[in-house]
Amino acid sequence: MLVDRGLLAQRHALRDVTITAEGRPVLAAVFPGHVGLLDDLLFAALSRADIETLADILGRARDHMRQTPPRSAAPRRRKKADPAG
Repeated sequence: MLVDRGLLAQRHALRDVTITAEGRPVLAAVFPGHVGLLDDLLFAALSRADIETLADILGRARDHMRQTPPRSAAPRRRKKADPAG
């Protein structure tokens, strides 16, 4: 995991993650290839209008997900111990 390798620092919540000084050069090395791959596999087939529409839809989906965390993100209740043992 990237946190274990010291490339990311995780704070209190899973979403509260920052890139460490050690992680910045790794991101800089990997990012251009990742962007090129997305350009070739996804964006090359789309018009500028398609990309703007996709960005709008994904932005709204992101905002909705941030307002409504998944059920798995909620704390779980612990089962009471069986008094009969």
